[in-house]
Amino acid sequence: MRHVLIAIASCVFAIAPPAAHSQSAYPTKSIRFIVPVTTGGPSDLVARLLGEKLSTSLGKPVIIDNRPGASNTVGAALVAKAEPDGYTLLQAAANMATIHILMTDLPFDAVKDSRRCRSRILRRT
Repeated sequence: MRHVLIAIASCVFAIAPPAAHSQSAYPTKSIRFIVPVTTGGPSDLVARLLGEKLSTSLGKPVIIDNRPGASNTVGAALVAKAEPDGYTLLQAAANMATIHILMTDLPFDAVKDSRRCRSRILRRT
């Protein structure tokens, strides 16, 4: 009987490690949503609708921050240099997937910075 209790206790600790319980629920503060286009356009309207739904769903304000310029690289560079904690989001357009191929003097490394952000966010969950 004692061996069964020890086996059950070890399974519980393996499934739910104590460190996971000490993390706070996301989000704990407002979220900054970077939109790399000017205000009033279709992409901006979609971002504002999405931000409103996110704010309602998460219970925290979602701040829309328009940062147009240089074929969306101004906004993308701001997000790439932000703390990779999940509180700075980017609305990416189709040209964001190819802009790093066409331009060699970007203020960020698209592949390296996206991997850095993704790995930090995945470690938190």
